[in-house]
Amino acid sequence: MKKILFPTDYSSAARHAFIYALGVARHLKSEIIVFHAYQIPRIRGGANLPRTMEETYASMRAEEKEKFDKHCTALRNLADKKGFDDVQLINLAQEGGSIASIVGTAKKMETDLIVMGTTGASGFKEVFLGSIAGEVMERADCPVLAVPEKAEFNGSIHQIAVTTTFKEEEKMALWKTLDFAKYFNANVICLHVNLEQAEFVNYHVAMLQKEFEHETSLSFRVVDGNNLEKALAHFLDEHDIDILAMLTHKRSVVEELFNYSRTKKMVYHSKTPILAIQA
Repeated sequence: MKKILFPTDYSSAARHAFIYALGVARHLKSEIIVFHAYQIPRIRGGANLPRTMEETYASMRAEEKEKFDKHCTALRNLADKKGFDDVQLINLAQEGGSIASIVGTAKKMETDLIVMGTTGASGFKEVFLGSIAGEVMERADCPVLAVPEKAEFNGSIHQIAVTTTFKEEEKMALWKTLDFAKYFNANVICLHVNLEQAEFVNYHVAMLQKEFEHETSLSFRVVDGNNLEKALAHFLDEHDIDILAMLTHKRSVVEELFNYSRTKKMVYHSKTPILAIQA
């Protein structure tokens, strides 16, 4: 992993995630692309806009650039103050919508990971408004690490949990999580929440254990529960999990309304960073 994209909206949540991004970048020996997307209000008129309007647009873009430069200077100073002076920062601002710009820039720059902050949402906001982090998770082509504002980071990652429902496609997420964990010498717990008290669970766990028997840092756990999010949240707190990895899918608008993403829901309510790995 050589490139990490760090989108910022200048918020306290982004600043908090930046510290996390620095720690991850050091372990991965990656550079961080500090990215900001901004939008300039559009007025109809096209090429026939009066010169004064063109000057107004130029002035607004200059103002955005000045604001971004000041923010980047503050982030560089923060990185140096926290002892991350060895982490290279590349600054990039772009005019456009936040979600499309983040996803498009990550693809164009061939970034290996996106690290961004999230403040969460609740109720109808989850379904109809969502969060930028949640949307990026489902649209990006690379893994996305969403860092909640309440997440605590002491500079190291010891325990990573990855969820499974024993689907074949989830093995890819498990392999990617294991690769990620090796940079930190972290243990990985493959976790299944047994909502239906199904008897076949032990069989599937045994099959996974056999397939991954050479991965000494990997263990398997099954927890019973009636609610997936509550069971996961309890497990994360009880076992001091530093990151929860989950497989996510790109969804249509209809799918989003009627089959709400569990990965996205965990992002909104978890105090633990969520690593979304695209199917």
